[in-house]
Amino acid sequence: MGKDFVTGLQAKLDYIEVLVREQKFSQALAEVKEQETLKVSFSSQQEKGRFLYLSALTLYNLGRYPEALFEAKAAYDIFRFSSDNKSIGEVQHLLGSVYQAQGDFPKAETELRDAIAAYRRIDDHLGMANCLNKLANLYFVKSDYPQTINYLKKALVATQPSGDLKMKSRILGNLGRTYTLLGEISRAEDNLKLNLEANLKFNDEINTSKAYLALGYAALQKRDLDSARTYFEKALKLIEKNNLPRELAIYHEYSGELAFVKGEYLEAEVHYQKVLEIAEKISPQGDLFNQGQRLLAELKLAQGEYTKALKAASSSLEVSLQLEDQLEQGAVYRIKAQIYDALREEDKAQKFLSRALETFKGIKNNFELGKTYLAAGELKCIDNFAQLKFLSKAEDLFGELKLNYFLGTTYLKLATHLYQQQEESKALLFLQEAEKIFKENGYETDLKACLFLKNQIERKISQDKNKKAIQTYTFENIVTKNHRIKEILDIVKQFKDTDLSILIEGETGVGKDLLAQTIHFQSKRASQRFIAVNCAAIPETLLENQLFGYQKGAYTGADKDKPGLIELADGGTFYLDEIAEAPVSIQVKLLRVLETKEVYRLGDNEGKKVDVRFIASTNREIGKAIADGKFREDLYYRLCGLNLKLPPLRDRKEDIPHLIGYFLEEAGLDLSFLENKDIYQGFLEYDWPGNIRELENEIKKTLVLIDWKDDKVFNILQEKLKSLTKRHSKATSLAEKVEEFEKNLILEALRATGGVKSRAARLLNIPESTLRHKVEAYHLEQE
Repeated sequence: MGKDFVTGLQAKLDYIEVLVREQKFSQALAEVKEQETLKVSFSSQQEKGRFLYLSALTLYNLGRYPEALFEAKAAYDIFRFSSDNKSIGEVQHLLGSVYQAQGDFPKAETELRDAIAAYRRIDDHLGMANCLNKLANLYFVKSDYPQTINYLKKALVATQPSGDLKMKSRILGNLGRTYTLLGEISRAEDNLKLNLEANLKFNDEINTSKAYLALGYAALQKRDLDSARTYFEKALKLIEKNNLPRELAIYHEYSGELAFVKGEYLEAEVHYQKVLEIAEKISPQGDLFNQGQRLLAELKLAQGEYTKALKAASSSLEVSLQLEDQLEQGAVYRIKAQIYDALREEDKAQKFLSRALETFKGIKNNFELGKTYLAAGELKCIDNFAQLKFLSKAEDLFGELKLNYFLGTTYLKLATHLYQQQEESKALLFLQEAEKIFKENGYETDLKACLFLKNQIERKISQDKNKKAIQTYTFENIVTKNHRIKEILDIVKQFKDTDLSILIEGETGVGKDLLAQTIHFQSKRASQRFIAVNCAAIPETLLENQLFGYQKGAYTGADKDKPGLIELADGGTFYLDEIAEAPVSIQVKLLRVLETKEVYRLGDNEGKKVDVRFIASTNREIGKAIADGKFREDLYYRLCGLNLKLPPLRDRKEDIPHLIGYFLEEAGLDLSFLENKDIYQGFLEYDWPGNIRELENEIKKTLVLIDWKDDKVFNILQEKLKSLTKRHSKATSLAEKVEEFEKNLILEALRATGGVKSRAARLLNIPESTLRHKVEAYHLEQE
């Protein structure tokens, strides 16, 4: 509509109304002021009332609340005694909006309810929807989110008869903002995107700017920082274009929070100060001032400026109490708890923590409640158990809300707490969950913090393991009275700190692994890694990868560089168990490492220098393996810097009583009955083909079958040894061996269960009828 075509006061009022509808508030105000300057005469009170209403509406949208209130009251005085319910509803809706903006919530609610009544008298559903939407906003500011959602849903119902898509869009936007503060981000984004789509369709720049702000804030809550920044930048262009002071303050509020989350504290403070400057101009005791002070308090807390933090928090709390804004009250209580905790004022910290928890429970805001539990998990004024309890509650709430960032943060804090309590294994479990969340969602900064803590924990575990190993694997702890073993230990003590490779030969179970670990943990390399590989247990292709590693792209599936185990043992000891089983192709590469002290990864032409001490072991006759071409002679001599041959247990039977005592003591048995020398006779007569490992296993198996701890252990073992001796007799057939083995298993089970066949059958995992048949067949009842 062109200005040149406007004639008469009525036409002027129509023109101003169009400008307001098109949200051209500055232009509308200029027209209002022009009419005031001209001191026009109104043809009726109705016309004057309409002029005052449009003037008030324009001033309200420009954030000039005191002037808007004055004009709106004057308009209401004109309409109040008329039958013009449409105008009465419009003016009372505007009065409610102004009172709310000024923080006078009781008056705001009264005006809005009266406006709904006026609209209802004329069946103006759109007018009712508008008031219900505003009433929802009133409860939103008071943090009564269930009532907010209730009124918004009523507003949606009220829009249906009119089919007004713009009004429906506004309500959806407000639902989205409410769900954001409840932490229901997915639901919030669904509503906000519908709101944005409608605003763009109607070319509504003001509400589009609000939608961008709301979507940016939702993205910020789930820590999608790039999306948040993009939304805020889009909002700012429209805010500046349309001169929207309140939205500008909200932009600075949200942008400050974004900077704060990123750790850019100076930038955050600049934004917060701008919020307070705007709030001072348009509503010094309103929600913008309240939120600005609370955010400033949070910032000063993070900066360690506790006096300034307390001052800002107190200013925010004073206003939030006046506004009945329970969300802000709870947030300030939480901040004060953190401040007083930092100041070591435990009573005050606990008092404000309790208030924060009560507040958020009262308004049923699980998002803020979860954030408070998270903060409580780090307070020094509460004990370790309570901290873990709070963090566990935070985990539950964030899990229900599906807030990945906050859930990951909770896991990280749980891991940190458990690490500080020296619960490293449990800490790693939570850390794995945090790492998974941060990696999947691209939270790079938090992922770095996660990996840093993981390295600390793994280093601590390694150090503790090393300390324990150094105490465990000592020469003194090797149980022996055998002269040959003592000679070997004396030799090892002389060479333990050299870089000589060592080859340990001996039958299975003689203690080769124990000796290898003892050499390492009693050497100068004890603080470094001991890595062992069983060459017989890994396929050739996999063994090569394990030992030497590979370069990215070396073969299909090699998507990153991977160091081999020899490389990882740099500075420490590498133990090649069952070396005689290594394929010849692997032996060639091992020889190269021993000669050059360089490791070549698969697919890499450049070697990496390593400082590794090699120990190898075998239970085969190495000379025969060399003669058969299965083991390289040059590798043998490289490994044989020191050659140690451990005798079998049958050649060192003097160690048997001491080994038995050691294994029984490990199991916690009373060893007083061992003073009787005769009880060892059966053990000394048996040849122990499985050596020390067989002796240990037989004792352990027997202990599993019995529930007492005395010399009955020996009685059972002696019986077992008789059967073992028979079992190894050359004259025994296969069928006899099977029968003898089965008989002895049944006897052991019957002894262990006191002769109760049902229990013995369960122990043997066979039907009781089968057991009874075998007992009869083997004539075991007599035994």
